[in-house]
Amino acid sequence: LKAFFSLSKAVKGRHLSLREVQTHRAERFSIYSEEPFFVHSDGELSDYPLNRIEVGVLKRKLAFLLPKKAS
Repeated sequence: LKAFFSLSKAVKGRHLSLREVQTHRAERFSIYSEEPFFVHSDGELSDYPLNRIEVGVLKRKLAFLLPKKAS
């Protein structure tokens, strides 16, 4: 049920007030995962699952939202 209300807030742009949401600013970042994942980037889906991606961001061009780590 909480996920439903969280999705509703995200659609309305009010999700930043949720305690599960953190925001960060960076010019470059990496995402690592023990479990491989597909990447959807610029309208393209990766051909195979990855364990790591490195991303460079142009200043003031992209906002990224990530879930907090589960406790």
